[in-house]
Amino acid sequence: MRNRKLKTAAIALAVVALGAFLWFTPPPESEAGEVEVWTLQTGPGGLARFDAIATAPSAAEETKQIEGSVADGEVIYVTESRGMLFLSSTYYTTARIEDGLLTVLAPGSLRRNDRKTSRARIDSWLAEMAPN
Repeated sequence: MRNRKLKTAAIALAVVALGAFLWFTPPPESEAGEVEVWTLQTGPGGLARFDAIATAPSAAEETKQIEGSVADGEVIYVTESRGMLFLSSTYYTTARIEDGLLTVLAPGSLRRNDRKTSRARIDSWLAEMAPN
C-alpha cells in the first residue's frame, strides 16, 4: 500500500512539473531581457503630457510614478494590471525627455503576452499625444 502511494505521488509530481514546463516556455534567447525603445519629438512639454496620459485612471490597470519626476526630466512608472489573483501583471516603463525628444523604454519580459500588452499600452499612450 505504501509503495503504491509513493508511485502515485511521483506520477502526480511529474504531471505537475510537465504542466508547468509546457505552460511557461521562455522566448528565444534574443528576445528575453531586451529593452524596447520608442522616441517621439514632442517639444519641451512632452514629458508632462506623457505623464498625464500614463497616470490617467483606467479600469484595466493602474500606472503610477515610482522614481524621478517630470521636473527632473525622467520618470520611472510601474503599471499593475487588474487581473484576477495570480493573473495580474506588473510592468515597468521609463520616460525621459532631452532637447524635446521623448524617449520611452520598456524592459522585455519572458512572457510574450506581457511584451505584447506592454507594447500596446505604450503605443496607445503615444498615440494620444499625437496632434489631432
